[in-house]
Amino acid sequence: MSHSIEKIIQNKEFTNHYRELLTYRLTFASLELEGEDGPLNTASQALKIDAQLNAMNYVFSCNQRDYHHIAFLRYACQIEKLLTDGEYTNFRKMHAEVNGSSRKRSEPYMINSDLLNLQDDYEYNIANFKKKLIDNNNEYNEELDDELFRIIALYHIRFLLIHPFGDGNGRCARIIMTKALYDNNKAPCIITEETKRQYCDYIENNDVEGMAKFLKKLSNYEYNNIMLPIYEKINIIESKNNVKL
Repeated sequence: MSHSIEKIIQNKEFTNHYRELLTYRLTFASLELEGEDGPLNTASQALKIDAQLNAMNYVFSCNQRDYHHIAFLRYACQIEKLLTDGEYTNFRKMHAEVNGSSRKRSEPYMINSDLLNLQDDYEYNIANFKKKLIDNNNEYNEELDDELFRIIALYHIRFLLIHPFGDGNGRCARIIMTKALYDNNKAPCIITEETKRQYCDYIENNDVEGMAKFLKKLSNYEYNNIMLPIYEKINIIESKNNVKL
């Protein structure tokens, strides 16, 4: 699967088309998940959509140096600033409680260090994973595939349990996860209202293994049912355009 994705995303026409589609789909799904969806012809909803699109475009314009170690703090704050249209530009200063959750979130004075530890652990885990992949001649197998999804599942859950912002934590976390998957040649995950209960249970129970399997299933669906058909359609069009008359 991964080598196919790696080949696909090297196609500039595919990447431009798919990222635009992904941005809109993730935007609408995320707003619905957060209960922020509404009529598209209202000014307030248009501004929410515009904010999320700006955040997605920012993330895909960044390279890995832009969120290495301490740069991750600026990266996350910039995503949040764009998502909330400037309402939240830094980490929260108040104790956080999440409706329906008994999980303790990071206290304000711990957010900086918790986020730095999170990013350092993630980069360490990814570096180890890539060494194993190289040792396996850059060939994915089921074991390596599962390990990558566990790394990203842990990254996602820990960010949400830190809960660094006053609002928009779920939207911010899902955008960061989307980029992490894409950076590692995995199809992104679109989490919808239909899977919300399952998704929230994995977070509440700190169930990394369950979240990893959940993300892998969604990623495989995205690849097989969205990415591949779009790529094949673009290839057909390109082939027809390249036919010499």
